[in-house]
Amino acid sequence: MLQTICGHSTAVLLVAFSPASKTLLTRSRAGTVKVWNLQNGELLKSLAEIHRHEFVAVSPDWQILAIGTTRGTIELQHLNSGQLLQVLTGYRGNDISSIALSPDGKIVAASGFNAASGFCHATVTLWELPEGEVRQTFGSENYVGISPDSQILVCHSNKVIKLWNLPTGELLHSLQTGIRITSAAAIDPDGRYFAIGCFDGTVRIWNFFGELLHALEGHSSPVSAVEIGPGGETIVSGSENGTIKLWKLRI
Repeated sequence: MLQTICGHSTAVLLVAFSPASKTLLTRSRAGTVKVWNLQNGELLKSLAEIHRHEFVAVSPDWQILAIGTTRGTIELQHLNSGQLLQVLTGYRGNDISSIALSPDGKIVAASGFNAASGFCHATVTLWELPEGEVRQTFGSENYVGISPDSQILVCHSNKVIKLWNLPTGELLHSLQTGIRITSAAAIDPDGRYFAIGCFDGTVRIWNFFGELLHALEGHSSPVSAVEIGPGGETIVSGSENGTIKLWKLRI
């Protein structure tokens, strides 16, 4: 473990490296958004608060902030200016808990829960950009992530991880992990592995063949957010008790 940052009083729901890996953006369940210096853990600035029930994600290039609202829509905003760029509709649920933006900027994926059906997992929805039209719906998951080449969609719910071919919608792999998984996950920028947050406080690393490579231990509460740095050797994780940890990884 490289570093521990204690800057939120509630669960950390989003962690995102800047493209140069010099700063870190975090967002808590209370809605606070903060930017940190990764070298010394210093708080650089706090951004405007986001409604505590809304899920947010940042595009890989740190240009777009995607906000999943309680109305079942996704608002795409310019990260620095806050300008509203687009609103995506057509999601088959009303409580978005995960959003992914493809590195090529062409796809937005979302999943979550449907309060009307007893908080069962809602269908995964894919939108095409810039049109904003629903391209495909499938599965029933509580996390979505997109590989660096924009070819693989990673989904998971309960103890199962699924890998889908994004262009065709074909299910490639279904991995039984044997451990309770949270909605936290991230994909290595080089496409070698992905990281999953777990209820036991570990961050577990798998390759795309379904092999468990590492289990990172250090959190005392469930892992609620995970991100992998641009070089693929640094992982940041956030937990339910508000702590943030940085890890050095060698695959």
